[in-house]
Amino acid sequence: MRTRRKAREAAVEKAVAQTEPKTPPNGAEREAVIRQRAYEIYRQRVGRPERADGDAVSDWLLAEREVLGREGA
Repeated sequence: MRTRRKAREAAVEKAVAQTEPKTPPNGAEREAVIRQRAYEIYRQRVGRPERADGDAVSDWLLAEREVLGREGA
């Protein structure tokens, strides 16, 4: 069961990476991308008891670092 979930998540991440815009988002677009990634991080965290004590701010900051890091690459 867990292996299927990981395979499904990997497939979704690959599909998202292929459909992401090639130009960096600006303003509201960037915020929407960060918001979506923060939600994905939250969903992953909820299923992992060792990280259940995280919070929305931590999820947002991690998503922001990931998104802005991609833009700078």
